Amino acid sequence: MNKADYEGVCHNMRLTSGLIWSIPITLDVSESFAKDLKQGSSKIALRDAEGVMLAVLHVEDVWQPDRRAEAKAVFNSTSPVHPGVNYLLNKENPWYVGGRVEGLQPPAHYDFKNLRLTPAELRVEFARLGWRRVVAFQTRNPMHSPRGETG
Repeated sequence: MNKADYEGVCHNMRLTSGLIWSIPITLDVSESFAKDLKQGSSKIALRDAEGVMLAVLHVEDVWQPDRRAEAKAVFNSTSPVHPGVNYLLNKENPWYVGGRVEGLQPPAHYDFKNLRLTPAELRVEFARLGWRRVVAFQTRNPMHSPRGETG
């Protein structure tokens, strides 16, 4: 998210386009990394865990967010006992970078392939089922596998 979308989501649960969006999607970076970026001209390679480049972030904004305000807006809490608040306040890097993402290739997934549909594939499936309204739900915690690993 760029800064305008981030602020819209934190304050009004909406993107600047007006679409409802409940939780900011951010890229947190260290101060030293942030200082080397130039708004409007820097690009960042976005890679998977194996180092495969999946996308390029065209840097539009670099800013230091008010994490306590974000925690209150998103989680309605600033208590570090809350796992989301604790992560936000104590584990994330202090700067955010936002901008347009240029996708190069989707990430490789080897499990649950029948559940990993693209937005376009989901729209086709919804139309096939005759669904005109769809609601999504964001779980508070990551889904867990039977072995206790997060997915």
